[in-house]
Amino acid sequence: VKKAGLVQISDPAVLLPIIHEVFAKNEQSVADYRGGKENAAKALVGQLMKATKGQANPTVAQKLLYQELDKD
Repeated sequence: VKKAGLVQISDPAVLLPIIHEVFAKNEQSVADYRGGKENAAKALVGQLMKATKGQANPTVAQKLLYQELDKD
């Protein structure tokens, strides 16, 4: 499974730095979400999946992403 690249990333310690990198590269989407545009988070989830080449566990990744968005 690992050789085929089918391993899902579920570890918050791995995902959180990637999430912060996505936020840094997409500051406008973060600002839009925090300004009330909920759809902006979908764009960030998409960027996270792109950054992990689709290997992030979608459920875990989305939960962590929303937690980080709602922190500030």
